[in-house]
Amino acid sequence: MYVTPISEIPIKNISTDEQQVFVLLSEYIIWLKSHTENIDKYVDNEHIAKLLEDVIDAMVLELYFEEDMKEAGFDFISHATALFKPIENLSDAETKYIINNAYQSLREKDNPIRNDLQLLPIRVPMVAPILESI
Repeated sequence: MYVTPISEIPIKNISTDEQQVFVLLSEYIIWLKSHTENIDKYVDNEHIAKLLEDVIDAMVLELYFEEDMKEAGFDFISHATALFKPIENLSDAETKYIINNAYQSLREKDNPIRNDLQLLPIRVPMVAPILESI
């Protein structure tokens, strides 16, 4: 790779708090994918991990399309920061409990992250092709 194209990639500087929620979600996904026992008796870990990946994708879009996202009323990072709790240094049982609680919260019909994920391509049509390509 050449230095010029790499140097033109727009890298967003984000706060430590914003970084932390990305780290938390990544830890959830890694934990889910490294455990064969499902945390939910009806849904496998892969499905839950995919949902968390969708949340990360929406948060990245919020970073790069900040004005459009705010104008549409989306605040994925703030909602995710409130929902996802640390799992570092916890037992498997505690980790399973925390991740499952977050997943169950995401499933609730009034959860803003859940609802905003569904509305995102409608309210911010410019991101629809990006979401389709992921």
